[in-house]
Amino acid sequence: MQKDIEPKLSESKANHQDFVRKIVAAETVWVLQSENGAAYCLSEEDDRSVIQFWAQAADAEQAAGEDWDEHEPESVSLFDFLFRWLPGMHDDEALVGTNLSNDKLGLEIEPADLEEELRDAMGEKMIEKYEARLEKELTEEKKPKKKK
Repeated sequence: MQKDIEPKLSESKANHQDFVRKIVAAETVWVLQSENGAAYCLSEEDDRSVIQFWAQAADAEQAAGEDWDEHEPESVSLFDFLFRWLPGMHDDEALVGTNLSNDKLGLEIEPADLEEELRDAMGEKMIEKYEARLEKELTEEKKPKKKK
């Protein structure tokens, strides 16, 4: 039984590394959304929600299949993924599923661990650009709104 799992785990890890590389390059990640929210499944390890993400729209669309046929691929900017989705998933104690295969196999990862991997892959200049944008947005939110 262990021999059957090892190739699948190896494939899931390779798909995950591909996911990280591609979403950093494209600065976009894909999720399946419906009026009820994002596509998810339960972790086989601890029954936590695993929200699924893909590096490419076509892969997300193909994954919709029977289980998520009411969902449509929706792009999420890398910025929003890093500073909104991942912290929210951490707060909700959800896991991230990356590049789920056609066999519904994929790596499940803690949002904070994925954030660390993404930051490592992004490089210093890109991180500085994103953090400057975040600081600007937070400053804008704190400013009182002008009445028209």
